Amino acid sequence: MNPFSTENLFSSLLGITPSCDLYASTSGKDANPGTLLEPLESLTALVAELPAGQTGCLMSGQTFVE
Repeated sequence: MNPFSTENLFSSLLGITPSCDLYASTSGKDANPGTLLEPLESLTALVAELPAGQTGCLMSGQTFVE
């Protein structure tokens, strides 16, 4: 696991681990699986892929234009 990952940053600084099931980033691709290392690109894809009761997270510091 990458020691500089978003998950480790949250765990180290805040004492919590985010519970994200899928991720989106402006540098991702909608064909990706939606993982932290291979995020989706659009909010539309994120919402479409999320099963009920799961959480989608947007990468920090990015502007999503749909």
